Amino acid sequence: MKRMMSFNLLTRFLSLPCYLSVAALEGSAASFFHGASAASAVVLLCPLSYEKPGRSFTFACILVALLAMVQWFTGDSALIVITGAAVLLVYCIVSGADRFRVARALFVSDSPWHFVESYARSLWTLLWLVLSFAGVWFKRMDKTVIPVGAVLTLFYLAVLVRAGTGKTWMLSSEGEDELKKMMARTFNNMPADNTEEGKRLSQIYERAAAFMEERKPYLDEKFSMPILAGMIYTNKVSLSRAISYCTGGNFCQFANRYKVGYAVELMKRDTRMKVFEVSELSGFHNTVTFGLAFKMVMGKTPGEYKEELSVKKHL
Repeated sequence: MKRMMSFNLLTRFLSLPCYLSVAALEGSAASFFHGASAASAVVLLCPLSYEKPGRSFTFACILVALLAMVQWFTGDSALIVITGAAVLLVYCIVSGADRFRVARALFVSDSPWHFVESYARSLWTLLWLVLSFAGVWFKRMDKTVIPVGAVLTLFYLAVLVRAGTGKTWMLSSEGEDELKKMMARTFNNMPADNTEEGKRLSQIYERAAAFMEERKPYLDEKFSMPILAGMIYTNKVSLSRAISYCTGGNFCQFANRYKVGYAVELMKRDTRMKVFEVSELSGFHNTVTFGLAFKMVMGKTPGEYKEELSVKKHL
């Protein structure tokens, strides 16, 4: 999760020099249009929660390089938009194929949220295409593209803020929180599989989940996957496969859900507890990791959640 956040930040920072460089190379009234269109395409490549952040940043770098070459050698506004659209399309195909290469990934508890993320990106990309091609049409008709450039600049700022907050802006903040809570409640309710291997992995996962709930081994700072595997009489390879098979996630995500759930209970018991205290008592090694995991699961930072609890307590 920390890597995802850092690559998200790098991609957003990368879009700013892209905006400035493409606009500077143009040196005309169309500069705002070209720069905003190019930078918006870069931001739309920010990784979603289920995507590989390194791949996302790599595609963003490729897009910036291609856009710079197109602008330097041709300055064709249509080609700038087509290049951005082509890289976005290839990225979405590659990312989607990686995500859903196994049919079971469609049924993991995170899938509803992933669907909302993907759907939101599709709509924002469609809006980007409409605005970008509107600018191309204005330019080809020898009309001023300054209004379209201004709108696209506002669009760029909007997607920049959206990527920074992790919100989809498809649902209300309350709606997103409720969806994530529903995901957490259904985390252990995976559909049964009739194959022998599926049954075996499901049984391992059920033992692991029951042990986590009853014994709370994740509160020990030395807790790790080999330790949990030994506690439920299996090996780490089988445990890893079982977690991936039943949730679509990895061991770290699996453990963090329980840690965050425990942290929420601590906050509800005593809203005066400091964030670093909750972090230590919940089994996290530092507050940064705790903050990232908490926001991933709950959709808000620990501080925001504590503030909400305090407000509710005084109502």
